[in-house]
Amino acid sequence: MNTTFAQLNDLFKSISAEMKQKYSCLQHWHIKWNNRLGTSMGRAVRKRGGLKIIELSSVIAKLNLTTPNFLERMRQTILHEWAHALDWETSKGWDHGSGWKRWMITLGVPPERCFSDAEFLVKPKSCSWAIRHKPKGKVFCYSRYYPDQEMIKRARSWAVKNNLEINELELVNLEFVR
Repeated sequence: MNTTFAQLNDLFKSISAEMKQKYSCLQHWHIKWNNRLGTSMGRAVRKRGGLKIIELSSVIAKLNLTTPNFLERMRQTILHEWAHALDWETSKGWDHGSGWKRWMITLGVPPERCFSDAEFLVKPKSCSWAIRHKPKGKVFCYSRYYPDQEMIKRARSWAVKNNLEINELELVNLEFVR
Protein backbone atom coordinates (compact mmCIF):
# COMPACT_ATOMS: atom_id res chain seq x y z
CA MET A 1 0.00 0.00 0.00
CA ASN A 2 1.33 3.43 -0.93
CA THR A 3 1.92 6.10 1.66
CA THR A 4 0.40 9.56 1.24
CA PHE A 5 2.12 12.80 2.10
CA ALA A 6 -0.77 13.55 4.47
CA GLN A 7 0.03 10.34 6.38
CA LEU A 8 3.68 11.41 6.67
CA ASN A 9 2.68 14.85 7.86
CA ASP A 10 0.33 13.37 10.49
CA LEU A 11 3.08 11.01 11.65
CA PHE A 12 5.58 13.87 11.91
CA LYS A 13 3.15 15.98 13.95
CA SER A 14 1.98 13.19 16.26
CA ILE A 15 5.47 11.88 17.10
CA SER A 16 6.69 15.44 17.66
CA ALA A 17 3.77 16.21 19.98
CA GLU A 18 4.44 13.01 21.94
CA MET A 19 8.14 13.86 22.26
CA LYS A 20 7.43 17.36 23.54
CA GLN A 21 4.87 16.04 26.01
CA LYS A 22 7.18 13.34 27.33
CA TYR A 23 10.39 15.44 27.44
CA SER A 24 9.89 18.99 28.66
CA CYS A 25 13.39 19.98 27.49
CA LEU A 26 12.08 19.75 23.89
CA GLN A 27 9.34 22.37 24.29
CA HIS A 28 11.27 25.00 22.33
CA TRP A 29 11.99 22.75 19.34
CA HIS A 30 9.96 23.34 16.19
CA ILE A 31 9.21 21.04 13.27
CA LYS A 32 8.99 21.80 9.57
CA TRP A 33 9.24 20.34 6.08
CA ASN A 34 12.20 21.55 4.03
CA ASN A 35 11.89 21.50 0.23
CA ARG A 36 15.62 22.18 -0.25
CA LEU A 37 16.98 19.07 1.47
CA GLY A 38 17.82 16.79 -1.43
CA THR A 39 20.22 14.19 -0.06
CA SER A 40 19.33 14.02 3.64
CA MET A 41 15.94 12.78 4.86
CA GLY A 42 16.06 14.83 8.02
CA ARG A 43 18.13 16.99 10.30
CA ALA A 44 18.10 18.63 13.69
CA VAL A 45 19.22 22.24 13.38
CA ARG A 46 20.26 24.89 15.88
CA LYS A 47 20.18 28.39 14.39
CA ARG A 48 21.42 31.76 15.54
CA GLY A 49 19.17 33.35 18.10
CA GLY A 50 18.43 30.03 19.76
CA LEU A 51 15.95 28.65 17.21
CA LYS A 52 15.92 24.83 17.24
CA ILE A 53 14.23 22.89 14.43
CA ILE A 54 13.64 19.30 13.35
CA GLU A 55 13.37 19.32 9.55
CA LEU A 56 12.34 16.59 7.13
CA SER A 57 12.88 16.64 3.37
CA SER A 58 9.60 17.07 1.53
CA VAL A 59 11.41 16.33 -1.75
CA ILE A 60 12.72 12.93 -0.63
CA ALA A 61 9.43 12.10 1.05
CA LYS A 62 7.47 12.75 -2.15
CA LEU A 63 9.96 10.77 -4.26
CA ASN A 64 9.50 7.70 -2.05
CA LEU A 65 5.79 7.54 -1.30
CA THR A 66 5.52 4.25 -3.23
CA THR A 67 8.60 2.66 -1.63
CA PRO A 68 7.81 -0.38 0.54
CA ASN A 69 7.91 0.24 4.33
CA PHE A 70 8.48 3.95 3.79
CA LEU A 71 6.12 5.01 6.58
CA GLU A 72 8.07 2.89 9.08
CA ARG A 73 11.38 4.30 7.86
CA MET A 74 10.00 7.80 8.24
CA ARG A 75 8.97 6.98 11.81
CA GLN A 76 12.54 5.88 12.51
CA THR A 77 13.94 9.01 10.83
CA ILE A 78 11.73 11.30 12.90
CA LEU A 79 12.81 9.57 16.12
CA HIS A 80 16.44 9.67 14.91
CA GLU A 81 16.24 13.48 14.68
CA TRP A 82 14.47 13.80 18.04
CA ALA A 83 17.27 11.68 19.56
CA HIS A 84 19.72 14.34 18.32
CA ALA A 85 17.61 17.02 20.01
CA LEU A 86 17.49 15.04 23.26
CA ASP A 87 21.24 14.44 23.15
CA TRP A 88 21.82 18.17 22.68
CA GLU A 89 19.45 19.17 25.47
CA THR A 90 20.78 16.65 27.99
CA SER A 91 24.52 16.60 27.28
CA LYS A 92 25.28 19.05 24.44
CA GLY A 93 26.08 16.08 22.21
CA TRP A 94 25.72 16.74 18.50
CA ASP A 95 26.76 13.66 16.59
CA HIS A 96 26.07 9.94 16.40
CA GLY A 97 28.02 9.26 19.59
CA SER A 98 27.20 7.28 22.70
CA GLY A 99 24.65 9.80 24.04
CA TRP A 100 22.68 9.78 20.79
CA LYS A 101 22.85 5.96 20.68
CA ARG A 102 21.45 5.73 24.21
CA TRP A 103 18.56 8.00 23.22
CA MET A 104 17.87 5.90 20.12
CA ILE A 105 17.66 2.76 22.26
CA THR A 106 15.44 4.58 24.77
CA LEU A 107 13.13 5.61 21.92
CA GLY A 108 12.98 2.02 20.65
CA VAL A 109 14.89 2.55 17.42
CA PRO A 110 18.09 0.76 16.36
CA PRO A 111 21.03 3.17 16.86
CA GLU A 112 21.98 3.31 13.20
CA ARG A 113 21.33 5.29 10.09
CA CYS A 114 17.75 4.69 8.97
CA PHE A 115 17.98 6.25 5.53
CA SER A 116 20.19 5.18 2.64
CA ASP A 117 20.32 6.59 -0.88
CA ALA A 118 20.78 3.01 -2.12
CA GLU A 119 17.33 2.11 -0.75
CA PHE A 120 15.47 5.38 -1.23
CA LEU A 121 15.47 8.00 -3.95
CA VAL A 122 17.20 11.28 -3.19
CA LYS A 123 17.67 14.43 -5.27
CA PRO A 124 21.39 15.10 -5.76
CA LYS A 125 22.01 18.65 -7.02
CA SER A 126 23.51 17.62 -10.34
CA CYS A 127 21.13 14.75 -11.12
CA SER A 128 17.82 14.75 -12.92
CA TRP A 129 17.19 11.03 -13.43
CA ALA A 130 17.36 7.79 -11.46
CA ILE A 131 16.88 4.13 -12.23
CA ARG A 132 15.42 2.01 -9.46
CA HIS A 133 13.66 -1.27 -8.84
CA LYS A 134 10.20 -0.02 -7.95
CA PRO A 135 8.82 -2.87 -5.78
CA LYS A 136 11.96 -3.06 -3.59
CA GLY A 137 12.84 0.65 -3.74
CA LYS A 138 16.49 -0.19 -4.45
CA VAL A 139 18.29 2.46 -6.51
CA PHE A 140 20.68 1.44 -9.28
CA CYS A 141 22.04 4.87 -10.22
CA TYR A 142 21.53 8.60 -10.57
CA SER A 143 22.25 10.51 -13.75
CA ARG A 144 22.52 14.10 -14.86
CA TYR A 145 21.09 13.18 -18.26
CA TYR A 146 18.38 10.88 -19.55
CA PRO A 147 19.92 7.39 -19.27
CA ASP A 148 21.37 6.04 -22.51
CA GLN A 149 21.07 2.45 -23.73
CA GLU A 150 24.38 1.48 -22.12
CA MET A 151 23.21 2.64 -18.67
CA ILE A 152 19.89 0.83 -19.10
CA LYS A 153 21.81 -2.31 -20.10
CA ARG A 154 23.95 -2.02 -16.94
CA ALA A 155 20.79 -1.52 -14.85
CA ARG A 156 19.31 -4.71 -16.25
CA SER A 157 22.52 -6.61 -15.43
CA TRP A 158 22.44 -5.18 -11.91
CA ALA A 159 18.83 -6.34 -11.50
CA VAL A 160 19.64 -9.88 -12.65
CA LYS A 161 22.72 -10.03 -10.39
CA ASN A 162 20.56 -8.95 -7.42
CA ASN A 163 17.68 -11.34 -8.22
CA LEU A 164 15.36 -8.49 -9.15
CA GLU A 165 12.88 -8.55 -12.01
CA ILE A 166 14.17 -6.40 -14.88
CA ASN A 167 10.63 -5.53 -16.00
CA GLU A 168 10.14 -3.83 -12.62
CA LEU A 169 12.94 -1.29 -13.18
CA GLU A 170 11.67 2.26 -13.22
CA LEU A 171 13.12 5.40 -14.76
CA VAL A 172 12.36 8.35 -12.46
CA ASN A 173 12.49 11.99 -13.46
CA LEU A 174 13.67 13.74 -10.30
CA GLU A 175 12.92 17.22 -11.62
CA PHE A 176 9.13 16.88 -11.34
CA VAL A 177 9.12 16.49 -7.57
CA ARG A 178 8.82 19.62 -5.44
